[in-house]
Amino acid sequence: MSTAIGKKINAIIPWSSISSIGNSTPARLTILAPLIGYLVIYNQFIADFFFLSNTTPDLPQESPSLLDLFRELKLTFLYFGLLLFGIGAMLFAAYAPRNIRKYKSPEEYLLKMEAAQTEWLIVDNLTRVGRAAWKGEYFESPSRSQRSQDRSVRDKGQSGHRPICATEPSYGNTSLSFTEDTLYQLDAILEFAGHNAFSDSEEPVTASEPDPDLGFYNALGNVMTDRVLECILSKRRVDRAIWHNSVGVIVEHRARDVFYLAYTFDEWSRFGARLACASMFLLGGILLAIPTVITSLEVISQAWK
Repeated sequence: MSTAIGKKINAIIPWSSISSIGNSTPARLTILAPLIGYLVIYNQFIADFFFLSNTTPDLPQESPSLLDLFRELKLTFLYFGLLLFGIGAMLFAAYAPRNIRKYKSPEEYLLKMEAAQTEWLIVDNLTRVGRAAWKGEYFESPSRSQRSQDRSVRDKGQSGHRPICATEPSYGNTSLSFTEDTLYQLDAILEFAGHNAFSDSEEPVTASEPDPDLGFYNALGNVMTDRVLECILSKRRVDRAIWHNSVGVIVEHRARDVFYLAYTFDEWSRFGARLACASMFLLGGILLAIPTVITSLEVISQAWK
């Protein structure tokens, strides 16, 4: 699947759209489709009782038309339609994020999270999204010489979330499960934290000073959001003070943004599972529509006569 086609499909199947079907009671009941098929749909007595059977008096046999063929197979269409819907419901229950299954919109999620807002909850949501954006291992104790080399590479670009160099983990790679919008929201939160992580007595060094270790800033004065994120995720002892400052700023001023970010991240996560789930619901709906249309035509033809 090409990237262009994948992006177009991805844009129309967020978890929030699928949840309107996956959370419905009828969709959940279709999980019992195999049992319903053997005990109800293909039970001759029940089929006759509900006029689902196609038995007719002995008449001269003629070559069956396409409509006759569909009429004979309408119970099969009904069964497999329910079966596919059931598979879709099981996939939704297994892979849809809990926040999507429980809350219908980001606004509803924000209201619930604000009522139970704690520092641990905010940090947990931020690190959960951050780990998805970060590729590679964390630094243990980077040397000042290595930092100086990394700074020279970073200074060539304006963006703080571009891949840095071959020896460093990368931050900022988007995919069908981690969209550019999610990355933009995360980047804005990290940039704010980087700008405000230092107290008045701990002003960050400026680009004109010779110290090669510029903290969260590069030589151009831009916040390196990759380093802010790496500091938050690694929790190194040497950066403990900076970690507390960064997290404290986010908790105090950007809690709502973090919760909205977490919901956005969940909404577009697990593209493969979303595609499979949406496909099952779509195919199941098409198969269920066939016997519905056939039955409607039969009722109309009988009424017309």
